[in-house]
Amino acid sequence: MQIVEGQFIVGPLPDPEPEQPPDPSFKEAAALINAEYQADIAALNQAFGTAAMAGGATQAAKQAAITMQYNARKARYQTDYAALRAQYEV
Repeated sequence: MQIVEGQFIVGPLPDPEPEQPPDPSFKEAAALINAEYQADIAALNQAFGTAAMAGGATQAAKQAAITMQYNARKARYQTDYAALRAQYEV
């Protein structure tokens, strides 16, 4: 029998709560967003180059679709980064 934090405990003490990892710093969170963005852009660049090498009648359509994906990903990155800055009040 023990009193722990104002509670009367009979039997063994309960296991302590596991420590939560600290929230990432702004720099760490920004690095993660940047790494994801760079990986996505690299994949889009590769796809654009592959479409150019393939040539043919569908080359322009494929490249136009990839360009749209690139622009959408760039806009999402800007939105995500702005939200991160607001979250960390930076």
